[in-house]
Amino acid sequence: MANITLVDDDENIVASVSLALESHGHKVTAWHDGASGLEALEASPPDLAILDVKMPRMDGMEVLRRLRQTSQIPVIMLTSKDEEIDEILGFNLGADDYIHKPSSGSRPCCAGRARTAASPSPRAKAPPRRSSAASCRWTRPATKAPGKASRSS
Repeated sequence: MANITLVDDDENIVASVSLALESHGHKVTAWHDGASGLEALEASPPDLAILDVKMPRMDGMEVLRRLRQTSQIPVIMLTSKDEEIDEILGFNLGADDYIHKPSSGSRPCCAGRARTAASPSPRAKAPPRRSSAASCRWTRPATKAPGKASRSS
């Protein structure tokens, strides 16, 4: 199946997520701080990375930002934060999905399967994504006047 790098400082989360992923045939390599995790991700790119947002030595957002400068590995962020702005920032930095803690091990499993199946080669390099919250723009849906075709602006 997939080679997955899990970076989280919470040993209980690492144990439960690793167990769930391994029970589905995935190979999991775990790191307990962002700096070590980034080093491992750059040295041996996996099929999928799962990053905790809040970690010692380097948080998950910074790991993601640096990783996106050279790689398009699918990345799922694990977070205990509830603020939508944190997710928007992560998506703008290049996160592919978010999983809120606490979570059963099956949620990362399903998300991981979907991300690895839909992605190009994880070792493919791509230009970095924009990292500004302003890059996430919403446009108002076109309204329909009676008897007229709808138009997007």
